[in-house]
Amino acid sequence: MSKEIIECTELVNRTVQSLKILDDPRYGREVHIEFTDGTMFTVTLQVAATVEAKHYRETGGELEVLREYRDVIAEG
Repeated sequence: MSKEIIECTELVNRTVQSLKILDDPRYGREVHIEFTDGTMFTVTLQVAATVEAKHYRETGGELEVLREYRDVIAEG
């Protein structure tokens, strides 16, 4: 995630009518909030696997990293 905090200022001072946590195998776990003014807000929590690899050599007890690889594989 590019930001540590996602601030949703448009939701401030709204009254929550219902809050549900859904487990949707296709899209992931979702927090669904309905407000009394008829608007809705959802947050989808997705899991991703990361593949990390290194090409290196050991020289005198130290590791010299020649190249690093990283790929994110989205689940769901």
